Amino acid sequence: MSSNQNPIIGYDASYVGLYYALSAIGGYQIEEGLKTITMLPVNQINQYDVTDSLQVMFDVRIFNESIGLYKDSNNQNIISTSFDPNTYKFPLDMIELTSSQFVLGMKSSQVISIGKLSYVYSDFISYINEYFGHINGFSTLFTLSSQVDINAGLFDANELINVINGKTLNPQTGEYINDLSGSIILNYTNELLNYVTYSNPFNNRNPFDNNGSSFSIQDGFIEGDIIFIPNGITMTMNLDVISNQITLNPLGYLQLAQLNASTNSVNGYFSVNTTTTNTNIKRVVKAPLLIKLMNLS
Repeated sequence: MSSNQNPIIGYDASYVGLYYALSAIGGYQIEEGLKTITMLPVNQINQYDVTDSLQVMFDVRIFNESIGLYKDSNNQNIISTSFDPNTYKFPLDMIELTSSQFVLGMKSSQVISIGKLSYVYSDFISYINEYFGHINGFSTLFTLSSQVDINAGLFDANELINVINGKTLNPQTGEYINDLSGSIILNYTNELLNYVTYSNPFNNRNPFDNNGSSFSIQDGFIEGDIIFIPNGITMTMNLDVISNQITLNPLGYLQLAQLNASTNSVNGYFSVNTTTTNTNIKRVVKAPLLIKLMNLS
């Protein structure tokens, strides 16, 4: 074999073409670890059973202005925006809707459905009546100075607005409604807007519906977007009892345990929990909240 058929040892020359070679079996394995990267979680656009939820309409403009996006009176054409075309993002990647903003932006006509909260008063009244109905469960026979009534057992859209605004009903008798507190937070707004723009899960971003042009992330939120908060509403009802040293006896504790077992429940995102002492009955009801963004102003 001539010398020009093989590379010269010590020189950087690669083999090109056909060459004779000895055959062997086996082989080497190599594994390389790369620098660790971190995936940040993004809220998913999932399907939820919203049957029991409190469902309301809310002005989409408030959500857009929270990320620095301002539109015209028709809520279509952009007047000014904080959207950065270089990063293709809004600088604020989180929206917080405070309780005061929610109260100011709500009225009874915006309530789509009260959901399971429609039973919140009537169920609590039934619980109280049954609790005090087992007179033999107490250390002494008694009568009640008055019957418990909460808006005649009716919880509807008007009562919701009444409750979230908070007020002192009758300070002499201890009736009060605290102001709504807390907030809801929508994280990763850029990723979420990007997702809904291209997947159109709410069927409100069809191509060329936006004044003849297709939607993009810079259009922000639009009418028909839906936000679901699993623990959106927590409602606590307190009933103080002047016991006059009348306490539960062993039979009463047994009956109370049975009563709580039959009324306390968790059903999906909706839950009811009642705690009772000789001087207080407290019921905590948690319900999901669904917000449908609409052009309301």
